[in-house]
Amino acid sequence: MAQRAWLIVAAAALAACGGDDGGPTGPFPGAVGSVIVAPASVTIAVGDTVRFHATEIDSTGHFVLQFPLSWGVTDQTVAQISDSGLVQALVPGTDTVVAIAQGKVGRAVLHVS
Repeated sequence: MAQRAWLIVAAAALAACGGDDGGPTGPFPGAVGSVIVAPASVTIAVGDTVRFHATEIDSTGHFVLQFPLSWGVTDQTVAQISDSGLVQALVPGTDTVVAIAQGKVGRAVLHVS
């Protein structure tokens, strides 16, 4: 009985959605068109850490379902990064943080003071 009530509520909710009214959309299971990394630029001191986040967008600007991300830095002498986007500053300098999903690359700048 409870399952049937849930199905009725779900069906009513779907029916209420109607057509495209320009409201919020996504996430969708589409292909990644771009990757946006945040923060876009940050300055931290040697020894400090900062977590970067990546958002995957399709070619029409909608958020897409989370695809596996690969994280990296362009200069591993300045900073190191974990598989979850946590960066630790090693020495003063500037580095680029990259997140890659479905071959699309997002970048952010890390300044270490």
